[in-house]
Amino acid sequence: MTQLFRKIFPYSLILYPILALTHLLYIETPWRQLPIIARNINICLCIPLAIYGIALLVKAGWLKGSEFLATASFIVYVAHHPLITFFKSIVYRINTPQAGSIWGTIDMLMAYALLIATLVILTWLLTRYTPRLMKLLTGNR
Repeated sequence: MTQLFRKIFPYSLILYPILALTHLLYIETPWRQLPIIARNINICLCIPLAIYGIALLVKAGWLKGSEFLATASFIVYVAHHPLITFFKSIVYRINTPQAGSIWGTIDMLMAYALLIATLVILTWLLTRYTPRLMKLLTGNR
């Protein structure tokens, strides 16, 4: 499997930003299916990119296993989809972007950064003050 990821990795480094920009730039156009297709391809491309990238970091010794990061990444994975619309609405209330401007992209990235930071802090608080509840939520991960 690592051999396959090694073959895909250079192409995914090129395709990932192109597909991400396609998704962001064509959201407000008549071609409604194009951003959806670009996003879905990007998700499928991101999984081997992330796995192989992490494998390279571990192999180089730059990344060590962390129980907290594993738990936090699980919580972010599970909770990001239902909560992102709430965080986007908060960011858009603070700064309403104009259609087609770069600020819409920046606002979306800010919403995701705010969401991930909030979930990591929430994971840390739950792990520190209610470890039994955290074990229940994560399936003892």
